[in-house]
Amino acid sequence: MIAAWNALAVVAFCRAFEVLRDDKYLGAARTTAQFIESNLYDSKCNTLHRAYSDKSRKPYIEAGVIDYVHVISAFLALYQITFEEKWLRLATALQQKQDEMFWGMYG
Repeated sequence: MIAAWNALAVVAFCRAFEVLRDDKYLGAARTTAQFIESNLYDSKCNTLHRAYSDKSRKPYIEAGVIDYVHVISAFLALYQITFEEKWLRLATALQQKQDEMFWGMYG
């Protein structure tokens, strides 16, 4: 499971829900975002992991800037359709961490 790919799926599910108004897409978006939060996000140090192994049930490999960008975007997309502040708080916290880690590296 790769953070950026899962995040892209969240955004796609959110857009599908917006267009089709089918709750299965909202459910899939929430489930996938919750997977990211539960398995790829470390709330203690506010960092992401890039990958998760089903075998070891542990995340591995530190996330890169692309992972942060897509996960932040996914959490914001979910917030925009649910107005659940949890997703906005997570997106904001990850954006602050991304700025801390990568600011100036790519600019």
